[in-house]
Amino acid sequence: MRAYNSRLDFLMDAMGITGRQMAAAIHVDASLISKWRNNHRLLSYRSIHLLKIAEYFAAYDCSPPLREILKAYGFEINWDNQEELLDWLCRWLTDPKPLPVTASGHSINHSRYSNDASYTVYMGNDGRREAVLQFLDYILTLPQGQQLCLMSQEDMAWLIEDRDFLAVWQDRLIQLLKKRHKIKIIHWVDRSVNSLNSIIRHWLPLYLTGGIQSWFFPKYSDSPFQATLFI
Repeated sequence: MRAYNSRLDFLMDAMGITGRQMAAAIHVDASLISKWRNNHRLLSYRSIHLLKIAEYFAAYDCSPPLREILKAYGFEINWDNQEELLDWLCRWLTDPKPLPVTASGHSINHSRYSNDASYTVYMGNDGRREAVLQFLDYILTLPQGQQLCLMSQEDMAWLIEDRDFLAVWQDRLIQLLKKRHKIKIIHWVDRSVNSLNSIIRHWLPLYLTGGIQSWFFPKYSDSPFQATLFI
């Protein structure tokens, strides 16, 4: 059984679509399709090309491979609702979880080192932002009532330096709270006054929803390992 490098690679193979066909359909260079397909570049949920890719797959008149794959994923899709189909297909293409095995025996392996390991490495502040949105988008696909835990002790520049990201991040949290998910936060309190003011300004409206509980960890230390954790 062939091991696939990405979900895009899996679906293109299942539907018999070549890289040149996909590149021509969404008007990009074939090398970009190859990078996405081989997982050398992440196909992000925020990519301007993602919807075009989903539309191209859906244009195959909801072919049997596409229906089988999405059913194996556990979606209950109204196949006559094009907007709903495209939304789920976009989520499927960018979901970091390993695929279930379909009735035809297809599966996907994200790891080149182990058949049961799946991981993605994100680098720098852009990577932190990308990882957070990937995580929150995944939580939005789950049933209501999930518990989201957050602990942060590192410099929060990754969160507040990009105003566009900050607005998207806040919108995602509002969506989570509307779905009755709960957020528990452990604050690391050695922050600058300016940093605290900015964080409080954006967190306060979220706290007023009643869906967030907060604790603080009053330990000031110079740990060599600074981290932000979402669980």
